[in-house]
This record gives sequence, C-alpha cells and structure tokens, in this order.
Amino acid sequence: MKYLEKYNAMKSAIAECHKIDEIKLIRDKAEAIRYALIQAKESPEWIRQAEEIKLRAERKAGKLIPEQITIGTKYHPVILSDLKITPKQSSNWQNIADIPEEQFENYIQTQKEITTSGAVKIARKLKILKQREDFAETGSKIKIDTPLICGDFYTSDIKENSIDLILTDPPYSKEFLPQWEKLGEFANRVLKPSKFLVAYSGILHLNETIQLLNKNMIYYWTFALIHKSNKQLIMPRNLFCGWKPLLIFQKKPFKKLEDKFEDIVDGSGREKNLHDWAQAENELDYIIKNFTIENDIILDPFAGSGTTLLAAKKNNRNSMGVDVEEENINIIKHRLSNV
Repeated sequence: MKYLEKYNAMKSAIAECHKIDEIKLIRDKAEAIRYALIQAKESPEWIRQAEEIKLRAERKAGKLIPEQITIGTKYHPVILSDLKITPKQSSNWQNIADIPEEQFENYIQTQKEITTSGAVKIARKLKILKQREDFAETGSKIKIDTPLICGDFYTSDIKENSIDLILTDPPYSKEFLPQWEKLGEFANRVLKPSKFLVAYSGILHLNETIQLLNKNMIYYWTFALIHKSNKQLIMPRNLFCGWKPLLIFQKKPFKKLEDKFEDIVDGSGREKNLHDWAQAENELDYIIKNFTIENDIILDPFAGSGTTLLAAKKNNRNSMGVDVEEENINIIKHRLSNV
C-alpha cells in the first residue's frame, strides 16, 4: 500500500494538467519510479502501476501537443523543440491519444505488460481498420474497368491461355501449402505458353512450396528480395531473415528470357496499411517491367488490398484480381479509382 497514495495523487495530477511541461514531469517521475522498483526487485504489480501512470501521462501529452503547437504568433510559432519533445515522441503520444477511451482502458486492464510501443500498435491497428472500412464503403459504390472476382481463384472463370503474368503473394504458413499446388495447376491453365508465375514465398516451407509448384510448372529461378528495414525473427529456426524469395516458374514450353537483368530486388519497406500481407508497390515495378510489356495482362489470384493491380496500372499494364474477401474487392475499387 505504500505506493498507492502516490499513484493516486499522480493520476489526479494528470487529469488536472494543462501544460506540456507539467505532464512531462509526471511522466518522467513515473518512469524513474518504475526503474527504481525494477532495480529494487519490488512487486511486479507496483512496477505495472508505474507503467500505467507513465502511459496515461503520455496519452494526456498527446492531447495537449496540438493545443500547444497552435500557441504563438505567425512569426514565432511554437515548435516541438520548444516543448523539448522529439518528433517520435510527438507521433507516439498523439497516436496513443487517438485511441478511443474504451479500447485504451481495455488495454490497461487486460495486458500484463503495459508499454508505449504496445499502445502505439493498438492505435495504428485501429487506424488501419478505420481506413479499411472507409475505403471498402466508398469502393462498394464505385464501378471500374479492371476485372475483379470475389471468390476462390481456383474455381474462377478465367479464360485459358489468356494471362501474360501471374504476380502474387500467397500465404506462407504450413496450413496453406495445398494452395500452392492449386496455384501451379491454375497458372498452368490460364497463363499463355512460356509465360511466368512470380510468387512471393516464405523460407521456412520453401522446399515444399517448390515441390508443389514443380508438379505443373517449370522451375525457372529464385529472386532475392532484400529487406530494407527490420529483419523478421523466424522463431522455429532462431534466425533473423534478411531476404524473401521470389519464386519464378514458367509454363511450358521453356523459353529463355530475352533481356538480361539481376535476380536481386531491393526492398522498399513494409506497406501493411491496408492488408497484413501487402507488399511494397515499388518492388513490384521491377518485376512488372522485366516480365511484361505495355498492355499485357497481369493477374493476382491473392489480390488482397490490390497493390499488384495498382502497380500494373501505373506501368500501363492491364490487370485482373481475385480475392475471397468482398471487403478487399471494394478496397481495390477505391484504390484503383484514385490512381
């Protein structure tokens, strides 16, 4: 009970604060208490409550920052450095402030460990969900020329020998491996002779994936997509992965590519704002320009949020998309209508 009175006083002070300097003092004090408790090996519950005070102070700071920035004159505006706040702190705290009260309190009450980064993840996820909802709503009212099919790609009514390139990013986990065999059969059916399937792949089940595609297609090559930012830890192997395979398979008959180009693709960072599996649009430009010519038809049977279709349109290619989620189809409509 020795910390309870202090914590309650700090919570009350947060509610009464109207200046950044005041709320920062409370935040820093809570962080100092948290650190001291950790060093003293105090009860995890007291440490957690110090984390809660710190996070509540950051949330209040996030609400105050826009107000403080508007203070000043035209010639002497208040900027973040005047408030002794870094751009990253400002972004994180304002993201936390944007979390609806109910979701914020749920995070506080249900999480064993309360952190700034955890709250920021919640805020970003909520913003992504809201953006998806908005895009899907507007997209449902839009008509576009690009053919979009809501359903299973394997049973979709796509004309045989009609596609110039399949460029896609199927799911990588083990339970989805049967989809790779279906993808090979499907590609062999709808691609024009000697045209290519280019598919992003994970590494953990790469051997099985290649074997499944080999049943219906000719293995041509594997490109390496080099990750630009954070490397993903592959837990089953305890390895940090710095690249991703791009599998290149060809429909019979075998035909060598006419132009010479490298098998290394520089990644341009993660773009997961609309779909957890989305790839960066700029990365696709390299594949599209080297495997197709203008007005070719590019098909993505796992269309997701439509990044492949956007990249195709920007490179003057025709495109088609298939996805099992109607929401994704409507998001694609919205995005394509704004290109």
